[in-house]
Amino acid sequence: MSKNKRRSGGGAAEQPPPVAQQQPPAEAMEVDIDDDANLSEDEEGGTRVGGIYIPPPVPPYCSTECKGPRLIITHISNYNFKSYAGHVMLGPFHQRFSAIIGPNGSGKSNVIDSMLFVFGYRAQKIRSKKLSVLLHSSSKHPNTNSCSVGVHFKQIVDKEDGSFESVPNSEFVVARTAFRDNSSYYTVDNKRVHFKEVSKLLKQHGIDLDHNRFLILQGEVESISMMKPKAMTENDCGLLEYLEDIVGTTRYKQPLVKINERVELLNEERTEKHNRCKLAEREMKDLEKPMHEAVEYLKLENSLTRTKNQQIQKYISEQKKKIAELEVEREQAGGILKKHDETYEALKKERVEKEHLVKEEIKQYDGLVKKKDNKEAALKASLANYTKVQANMKATNDRRKKTKDQIESEKKKLLELKEIPEKNAKEIAESEKKIESLSKQKTDIEAKLTENLATLKDETKVLLEEKEKLQTELIDLKKAVDDSKSALSLAESELKICQHNETTEKRKLETLKYSFEDSNKTFQEKQARLQELEKNLPQLRTDLQTAKGKLQENVNEEKELRGQLRAVQGKLQESMQAAQSTRSQGKVLDALMKQKNEGRIPGILGRLGNLGGIDSKFDVAISTCCGHLDFIVVETVNTAQACIDYLKKSDIGRASFIALEKIQQYAQYCNRQIQTPENVHRLFDLIRVEDERVLPAFYFALRDTLVAENLDQGQRIAYGAKRYRVVTLGGDVIETSGTMSGGGRSMQRGRMGTKVQTKTSASDTPKSNKELEQLQVRAQEIQSQINYLQEQQGELEQQIQRMSSQLKGQENEVKRLKLDVSSLAEQLPRLKDQVERQQARVAQTHSDPEKVRALEEQVAECKETHTKSSEAANKIQKQVDGVTKKINDITNSKVKDLQTKINNFTKQIDKLTTNISKLTVEVKTSERNVKKTEDKIKNMEEEVVAAEQAIRAGCDEREALEKEASDLKQEIDELKVEIEKAHEGSSSIKKEIVAIQKKEAEGKMKRLEFEQILQSIEKKLSEVKDTIPHWKNKVSLSIFPLNLD
Repeated sequence: MSKNKRRSGGGAAEQPPPVAQQQPPAEAMEVDIDDDANLSEDEEGGTRVGGIYIPPPVPPYCSTECKGPRLIITHISNYNFKSYAGHVMLGPFHQRFSAIIGPNGSGKSNVIDSMLFVFGYRAQKIRSKKLSVLLHSSSKHPNTNSCSVGVHFKQIVDKEDGSFESVPNSEFVVARTAFRDNSSYYTVDNKRVHFKEVSKLLKQHGIDLDHNRFLILQGEVESISMMKPKAMTENDCGLLEYLEDIVGTTRYKQPLVKINERVELLNEERTEKHNRCKLAEREMKDLEKPMHEAVEYLKLENSLTRTKNQQIQKYISEQKKKIAELEVEREQAGGILKKHDETYEALKKERVEKEHLVKEEIKQYDGLVKKKDNKEAALKASLANYTKVQANMKATNDRRKKTKDQIESEKKKLLELKEIPEKNAKEIAESEKKIESLSKQKTDIEAKLTENLATLKDETKVLLEEKEKLQTELIDLKKAVDDSKSALSLAESELKICQHNETTEKRKLETLKYSFEDSNKTFQEKQARLQELEKNLPQLRTDLQTAKGKLQENVNEEKELRGQLRAVQGKLQESMQAAQSTRSQGKVLDALMKQKNEGRIPGILGRLGNLGGIDSKFDVAISTCCGHLDFIVVETVNTAQACIDYLKKSDIGRASFIALEKIQQYAQYCNRQIQTPENVHRLFDLIRVEDERVLPAFYFALRDTLVAENLDQGQRIAYGAKRYRVVTLGGDVIETSGTMSGGGRSMQRGRMGTKVQTKTSASDTPKSNKELEQLQVRAQEIQSQINYLQEQQGELEQQIQRMSSQLKGQENEVKRLKLDVSSLAEQLPRLKDQVERQQARVAQTHSDPEKVRALEEQVAECKETHTKSSEAANKIQKQVDGVTKKINDITNSKVKDLQTKINNFTKQIDKLTTNISKLTVEVKTSERNVKKTEDKIKNMEEEVVAAEQAIRAGCDEREALEKEASDLKQEIDELKVEIEKAHEGSSSIKKEIVAIQKKEAEGKMKRLEFEQILQSIEKKLSEVKDTIPHWKNKVSLSIFPLNLD
């Protein structure tokens, strides 16, 4: 029993604690904490010194006085625990209960084990291998799944007379439940908790589960007395360690080790820092002399700096005076520029007002154009409606004619339907007469058939009696045949049973022989097939590679031919485009290019605009500013003169020419790069040519004309320090003289394409249509070759696919055959050995000869008996069949012909009856169809009337649309006159705007001069101001502070 229980019981409170509280610590810690292993934390009362944790001291468990409330165990409740089945209560215990004694088998261990189980001891400590062993098991209760033990506590206060008083509301129950899968859990007052909480709760009442100061078990006193004075190893427990654990000094062991380690580390750190301090002291003494020399040098430097500072301050003062003078000049220049800007803004405002007037006129013009477009759209819609109405009238008229034709057809059909009832009534009467005649004939034949059947019974009476007699005799004979057959089957079965073993073994031998021969045959066939495939595979692989190589050659040849085809087609297309381009430029150029192509006037290169190409973005710019694009470029002056003579002679027209030999002085400027304002493009640099001989002609036409994005940029560039000829993307041209032109409605487009349209080289110029035909023939020949190669490629690809599939199949077959041949090669010896063993077994297996001979004789006798009885039965059966045939012949002669006639009459009567029904239905149907046809004719006549009304309405609508179209044409003609007047109305204002723009350009030039003056002043002012901070920084940062303390 535990020590605390002894205290709770109240007895011998003044006695020293029992020896059980000095139990070895190693065993004391053997508690089953289950899942509480991870719940460790600082215990209450513990301290930390420099981060090192020191556990709290062990609380005293006994004292000389025992006053106040103490804890006792009132009783223990068990459920299926060890020897206790079901619910069993131990107690109630006396308030001074402190020990458990009794003879063997009295149940001491059950009480102790109950408490040890609740206090968390492991199963081994409770004399069990695992927790599931603690579950009760008996013949009456063999399958319990769980057990539980609850220890009931409460606090009491002892009185002087030996009685006690219970502390109110101090009762609590600690319980533990275990299961068959060796799991368990704890509860306090039926609330599930961790073991750590149980330990804390009991420690508050003096029960320390960690150090086991409350229980003495059997044999523990003896184990304490036998302890060694001191532990030999770290994990052993000697008397010294045991006493330290009792005293409570064990808790200092681990902290002391950590403190010693910490002291050693601090001593090492102190020694290191002390040594570094001594070394720094020696270095400081060595640097005293250089330090004094450096101080003297810095004093001299400071003196020099002060002198320089005075000089710099004087310079800064002079610069400030200069800044004041420059600021005055800047204000004056700014005033002049401001006055000029005011004048310029007034001009600009006037220009904007006039441009607004122009815009209003343009807006009015656009409104008229839009109104004209709307009227034209309305005219177009009116004409479309007119066409639509005309088409609808035609369709309606066609539909009317078609409906009239249908009415005539339906009327004829109506007449036919009205004649059906009368016609069908006649056919019904005729059919009824025929039915009556046929029924009478059928009745006569049926009467004759009845008479024949009456006489037939008398005529066949003798034959029927003979047949009955023979059938009776046949029954007895068939019974004899069945008996003999059963006896024969029985004898044959006995013979087979007697010869079963020998027959079975012989059959096995035959099966094995057949299997061996079949396997051997299969082996030979597969081996021959394998050899054949292995012989054919190399050739097949070679053929496949050859076909692939041929296909690759074919593909390469096709690629080469396609390249040739593209070249020929490109040349053909360029030639056709060149010819087309030449034809589209006018009759003068067409005539001259024809003379060139025919070789009569060599040296003609073509129209200047066709000899180059430019991006479409600059189309308007170059078309507007370059007037020479329509000039014809020739190589020499003589060529130009020949062209002029030809034009005069042919009276075709006039043309202007550029002779390359006369403008070669411009060739030096073609490849020269120039620096442009704002890095804008030179128009000449944007032109792409194929023949560089024509570059001087383009430079002659354009010179250094620049391209600007808009008019504002163009004016900045044109009126700079150096004058440039500038054209904007919108077609505005600013000449070097300052005049402006172009833009608005006068801009031009399309005078130069995006690529070269006329080829100058002789090889690129088709001399005649014959060359074009030759190029076309060559292209067709190459295409034919490509088509032939593609056909061959298709055949080769199919052949390669077929050969690849065949090769893959044969390779797989070779693999399969190799496995089969290998398997059969291993199988044949086994089969041969099985045949030989079966032959030996057959030789050893024999049936009893005497018994076999006797059974064979019995089988032969049974067969003979069966044969005789079968022959006798067959003889009688033939006689029965003969009598039956005679009876059937007599019956057929008397009855068959009459029955056939009756059947024919019946079919004819049924057919006529069906026809009558059909005709009756037609009569009823015709009555309904007459009504439908009459309604249909009426509806179609109404449709004809509606169509005629629609045609008359269409005529009226068509006349209205004709009048509307005439009015719209007249309005459109009037709007065209108004548009022409509005177009001419804005010319005077535009002239005024051009004059104002000229003044603005001049004002911009003057403003540039004023800005240059102001910029020069500001530049000087900025330069002066920029020097002041530099010198100020030198003044403030050049003094070295000296602190010699």
